[in-house]
Amino acid sequence: MKREIRPNLRSLASQISRSPCTTDPSGIKRTPTNALFFFFPRLRFSLRNGWKPSFSHLFPLCLFLFPKMSAPYLTPAHVKGMREHKYACSTNSYLDLHVMVHFWNWLVKLVPLWVAPNLITMVGLIVNVATSVILLSFVPTGQGEAPRWAYGACALGLFIYQSLDAIDGKQARRTNTSSPLGELFDHGCDSVSMAFLALAGGAAMSVGPTSTLLVLSLLFNFIFFCAHWQTYVRGTMIFGVVDVTEGQMAVILVHLLTFFFGSSWWLEETFGVPRNMLIIAVSSSGIILMFFRTFQTIAQHDPNKGTVANTSVVSPIIPCIILFVCTYISYHNSAIGLYQTHPVVFIFAFSVCFAKITNQMVIAHMSKMPFPLYDRVLLAPIALTANIYFFNSAVDELVALYVFVGVALFDLIWSSYFICNEMCVAFGIKCFTIPYPPSGAAAATSSGPVTRSASAKRS
Repeated sequence: MKREIRPNLRSLASQISRSPCTTDPSGIKRTPTNALFFFFPRLRFSLRNGWKPSFSHLFPLCLFLFPKMSAPYLTPAHVKGMREHKYACSTNSYLDLHVMVHFWNWLVKLVPLWVAPNLITMVGLIVNVATSVILLSFVPTGQGEAPRWAYGACALGLFIYQSLDAIDGKQARRTNTSSPLGELFDHGCDSVSMAFLALAGGAAMSVGPTSTLLVLSLLFNFIFFCAHWQTYVRGTMIFGVVDVTEGQMAVILVHLLTFFFGSSWWLEETFGVPRNMLIIAVSSSGIILMFFRTFQTIAQHDPNKGTVANTSVVSPIIPCIILFVCTYISYHNSAIGLYQTHPVVFIFAFSVCFAKITNQMVIAHMSKMPFPLYDRVLLAPIALTANIYFFNSAVDELVALYVFVGVALFDLIWSSYFICNEMCVAFGIKCFTIPYPPSGAAAATSSGPVTRSASAKRS
């Protein structure tokens, strides 16, 4: 019976195919989907008869595309390295050392001792992402006037995230629940936040779908990757005089100015230059200085010693080069102006990829294991670029872009979930709950000259 059904379905699928196509001299019809329907003839039949895909149908396809998704992410060597890991950082940030530390020490005392540090970080990230998404939903092209309250909400959301991100480590020391999972969770949330920081700031200044917004957003993500690259090489995270806190405060100020004066205020000229371009020029100068400092730190390291994992100092740049090349080709060769018409989605797609490889860098540093030069999340931008450049947009570019976002975001969330689970099992802890009352916890907030050690090992 089965032998009779399969040919019938194939013939039926070929009969009901009505899509436009071209025919080569051999008489073979060529359409973008014919190859898929040839191997899965029932797919065309099902789609033509009103079949709706569900997760149960897509899940096997995901396993086909990512055959190792269900395999363990962390090896025993990773876990052993994380057990031996000691967080180390130094900072010269004026705001951290002399201004914000007093507020953070006061704020952490308001948090109950039963609240898990990772829960604090997650709440801050959710608030930051939610307020940024609300703003970007009003200005999906990064240009135009949104309701004033959206800019105020963005400023408040970023300030809440910054504050909670700074006190989560202090809460871990108060409750005696420090662990390597906390450091990874903290930096992982930071990498996701970076995807929205430049986008929301650019939208507040009404920069629009220009190459300036694209370059600035990618630089924000790349400098965050470089900070962890430097840590992977030197073993110590180094914060400069102008660093994360100062950058976040600058973006908060941008949102507040837009809240009071409107986004059109940034288009007015000062000294013959639009105000938004002046701010971007200053920001770019600061980022360039951070680049020089980071690369100088890496260059001063003895190349014979390698990284903390005794690997090449230079090789971690390879995934970033792949992302930059894919971004450039997709930006310049899109037939429909993919970036110009959907700048927020375009930038967010590549930002998610940067977040994934940054998380891989954090894991490599903490475990003293080699940094993977290729990650499966890179399949998404490579596929988009190949579709545009090599296959002449055989698949609709907008569809390909949204598939890119979906695949990259799914891979980031999936891998993060399982890595956290594996670390919880390995260290015998829970991610969002802690023992209460805490045993041996300090009653008062720990303080010290290095405030960014707040992102040290936490549970």
